[in-house]
Order: sequence, then structure tokens, then C-alpha cells
Amino acid sequence: MTATRSVKIKTNFRRTVPEYIITDEIKLGQILKNLIDNALKFAPSDTDILIHISSLGETRLLFQISNQGEGIPADKIPFLFQPFQPIDEGLGGMGLGLYISKLYAASLGGDLILANSDKKGTTFLFLIDTQFQATSIANNLNH
Repeated sequence: MTATRSVKIKTNFRRTVPEYIITDEIKLGQILKNLIDNALKFAPSDTDILIHISSLGETRLLFQISNQGEGIPADKIPFLFQPFQPIDEGLGGMGLGLYISKLYAASLGGDLILANSDKKGTTFLFLIDTQFQATSIANNLNH
């Protein structure tokens, strides 16, 4: 028999977040999937994963993804965004999710950082420029 865990995902959109954005939906989806998968993997039962999304100006979005786990071991933090550095080898994964997510965030005009990790939980922040792809396409059409 397998044990089941209860973990809730709660989202919070600030009022200023637009209903539609222009960005690479595959890259944005992969970043969100990787961060939520990691948050689920390390979240204790009967806790919440919190996703906050807010606007920074007219063309930037900030995503904050937090869990209430025991935090990332201090000796793993320097290697979080390097390839083939799994946080916990016992839970599967090849250690590529955060590496790829950071590359994707940069390609969308933003960044991915570890904001906090301690015994009360872990929080990642990532920022994207929602006009990055549209500007690139427009620039290419004008040349």
C-alpha cells in the first residue's frame, strides 16, 4: 500500500496582472512545471504550495513559488542552477530542471533566483519580460 499526501496549491494573482500576455508559452510552462514539481516533491503532507504572480510595471511579471518544506541543504545551494546537480538523489530527477528553468527565464528577458530556503520552506522567484518575444518578432520584421 502506498501512502498518500495532501498538498494544496494556492494561487494569488495581483489585480494588476493582465489577463493575457505575450511570451513563449512553452518556456513559461516549463519553468512553472519544474518549479511546481520541485515544490511538490519537497512539500510535507498537509501543507500548501503558494504561487503569487504580480506585475512589475507594464511589461514584467514576477512569479513567486513557495513550499513549506525543510529547505534546501546548505551544501546544495551553490549548485542549484548547474546541470546534473540533483537536490536529493533519492527522489529521482537528473538535476536539470532548475538549470533549464534559469536559462528559459533569461531567454524571456528575466531571471530565476532562490529567494529563501530555511526550515520553514523554500521560495523561488522568477521574472519575465512579457513583451520580449513580441519585440523580437517586430524587430525581425523590420529588417
